[in-house]
Amino acid sequence: AVVSTQSGHYGRGFSKTDIKITMHGERHLGAVIGSDTFREEYVSNKVNGWVKDVQELTDIAKEDPQLAYTAYTKGLAHRWTFFQRTIKNISNHFIPLEETFRNSFLPALLGRGVSDAQRKIIALPLRYGGLAIQNPVLTSDKEFQASNVITDEVQRLIYNQDTQIEKFDKSKMNTEKQSIRGIKEVKLKSDFEDLKGQMPLNQQRALEQAAHKGASSWLSALPLHALGYSLNKAEFRDSISLRYGWEIPDIHTHCACGAKNDIDHVMTCKKGGYVTFRHNALRDTEAELLREVCKDVRTEPLLLPTDKKCHPPSTNTQDQARLDIVATGLWGTFERTFFDVRVTHAGAKSNINKSLDKLLLNNENEKKTKYSSRVINTEKSSFVPLVYSTAGSTAPECKRHHKRLAELISGKRNENYSSVINHIRTKIRFSLLKSVLMAIRGIRGRDSRKCMPTAFIPFNLIPTEGTYECP
Repeated sequence: AVVSTQSGHYGRGFSKTDIKITMHGERHLGAVIGSDTFREEYVSNKVNGWVKDVQELTDIAKEDPQLAYTAYTKGLAHRWTFFQRTIKNISNHFIPLEETFRNSFLPALLGRGVSDAQRKIIALPLRYGGLAIQNPVLTSDKEFQASNVITDEVQRLIYNQDTQIEKFDKSKMNTEKQSIRGIKEVKLKSDFEDLKGQMPLNQQRALEQAAHKGASSWLSALPLHALGYSLNKAEFRDSISLRYGWEIPDIHTHCACGAKNDIDHVMTCKKGGYVTFRHNALRDTEAELLREVCKDVRTEPLLLPTDKKCHPPSTNTQDQARLDIVATGLWGTFERTFFDVRVTHAGAKSNINKSLDKLLLNNENEKKTKYSSRVINTEKSSFVPLVYSTAGSTAPECKRHHKRLAELISGKRNENYSSVINHIRTKIRFSLLKSVLMAIRGIRGRDSRKCMPTAFIPFNLIPTEGTYECP
């Protein structure tokens, strides 16, 4: 036991006990009690230790930024939360930590410096398009005030030394928690809109897509190579630049097709086959997930021949028409469902002024107009268009499909639904992300240097030992 006092007089009465008497202060339940001087010295020492931890992560971030980011968000970021919630008026002590973030860690992580506005965006949660690397100077007082309000009922019972625990009103605490969460969400949404309004149009669209459900799942996943979730430093930094609409360094100024090269062109140019590769990567990932709970899952299924008189004029009635996937058992035991994948680039100049939700819905309706009648009336099946943006946003039908798929998989495996839906979103997001990254850095067209085709290389000119006169 420890007793903190401002006078040494009381120490004599405890000399023969295990009680320690101090005139300065002492660590208590992870926080600190005592004089202001002791408290400030204790907090400064802790912050200095955290600064060293961040500096070590900075060294890691230079070579493996994804690993450093995961280590920060899953571990280091939570070390000072309890401190901030239990010790008041310590925000100034976190200035060295924020300076380390701003001047060392973030430049190493992102491969570039950040402006004041970009720092504020990075501090937002993932669900608002940020990176969840908060400014500890700004969060300190807020955390303490919130904690003080939530624990007010417990503080009162302890202060009165009331042993009747049944007097504790847990519902009141939960109400306070919900109220604070609500206030926090309103503030975050306001900050998000304010920051978005200060950005160029292309970056506004990028941030809007980053805040869509599931678009940030690649950042919250562990970098497991076995699942295909690992990124090298160039891929990670390119992914962050794509997330915020920042310029990606060291890409070719012109495409092999002759057009000026930029991200919008990379996403839509068919030279090199990357548009088809991106589409097929999503198709195969969706098919793989469907095989977990459905029967007779096939890709590129051929549709039955049909008479165009039986369908609206906009329906695709061509012979040999195919959709992307067919599966049996998603909505009913014997019900077949056809799927068709589309990836749209929401950041294109033709789309930039359109509402993101409306853009995705329009693409979804185009697919329905083209195939729904034929699938429903001729195939006697259901049709689900799977529409994505290149940044990971999904249209309503796609969202419903993934929820249904997660429901079936969680039931089959007896797993938690939220874990399964997160796995689905993450797997699909990485499939889309990696196909986009390949398009950015991949070769388009043939190398301009003249090379002799392998088929014409005379390998038989390589001499063997038998052709020499050996002694």
